[in-house]
Amino acid sequence: MFADDTCLFKCSHDLPVELNSITNDLDNIHIWSSQWLIEFNPIKTISVLFSRRQNPSILQLTMNNVRIKSSPTHKHLGVLFSRNGSWEPHVKYIIGKIVFKLTTFRKLKYVLDRKSLEIIYKSFILPTFDFADCIWDNITIELVSQLEKLNLDALRIITGLPRGTPHQIIYLESGFISLNQRRQIHRLTMLFKLTHVYCPPDIHQLLPRQLRHNVRFNLRHPDNYIPLYCKTSTYQNSFLPKTVIDWNNLPDETKLLRSLPQFKRSLSPTIKPPSWFYRHTNRTNEIFHTRLRNFRSGLNGDLFNNYVLDSAKCACGAPIESTDHYFFACPRYVLQRAILFDKLETIGISQHLTLAHLLSGTEHGHNLNVQIFSFVQEYIATTGRF
Repeated sequence: MFADDTCLFKCSHDLPVELNSITNDLDNIHIWSSQWLIEFNPIKTISVLFSRRQNPSILQLTMNNVRIKSSPTHKHLGVLFSRNGSWEPHVKYIIGKIVFKLTTFRKLKYVLDRKSLEIIYKSFILPTFDFADCIWDNITIELVSQLEKLNLDALRIITGLPRGTPHQIIYLESGFISLNQRRQIHRLTMLFKLTHVYCPPDIHQLLPRQLRHNVRFNLRHPDNYIPLYCKTSTYQNSFLPKTVIDWNNLPDETKLLRSLPQFKRSLSPTIKPPSWFYRHTNRTNEIFHTRLRNFRSGLNGDLFNNYVLDSAKCACGAPIESTDHYFFACPRYVLQRAILFDKLETIGISQHLTLAHLLSGTEHGHNLNVQIFSFVQEYIATTGRF
């Protein structure tokens, strides 16, 4: 038999007294395990003294006459706890896992279609970011930035947008939100579960009182919680005090909801997901199309606007090589353009044709947009501009 993640925890202000108590408990555990043929390995056992002191004491514990080594961190149920209460070791552990996954994910950028990349992202990368994020959300701005950079790197692989693209454009094109927003939604969802007792009663008792339980008269915001008093910024940014403030800032109609799915929907930002026909085409041409749609392409006009080139002049002599010029005016692609417009005419799109139709599709149905995107990306491939 094996017993994984077995912990013995003591909380006290008097360390010598608790050392004797822990030693007796370890002896009793050894006796019990011998009787029930369960073997605890003292070599793999570690001790951690959680303390905010700069020079904490060193624990000297033994189990089965074997000295238990002391460690600055302990991984329990996938979360890395450090002895000083900092989440930096855990976040760096997450960063290491994400970097390893992105190395493989990046190799698939031109191999798989966008839909498959999104599935891999949701299945293997996003859960690593989200695991237990309600607990470790009180991290430094530097660690928040490092996590967000990795998330944006994954979204750039999915969308094909280049580095230097504004973050808001990446989020709008991909249909995802930032990790900071996700952590806030997860914290509020957890507080909703605690409020409506979707948890053990002893955890529910940790919540502060709501205003409607504290007074006898009617209030404007009766479902608000009384903010917790915090002596330190570390505690102020921890789960309960921080989430209580976010909860109090929610609209009253959201706080009055009793259904968990409805509460989650009310928290979700109104970001329009990318259209399905963005994903039904050749991957390389799809990336070029995406960059043209977001004005991050290799056209001289886009490179000039993004401070890469000193001139926006087209090779044909036009002063600006814009996306509109590329599709409708450049004399270097007369034959390719004629073929594109002939194909669009066969499906009834040639009249009142705009640049938005070529880049983002129309409102006349999914199948029609798939054809438009197919024709446009054939034009991109045959011009050989990129």
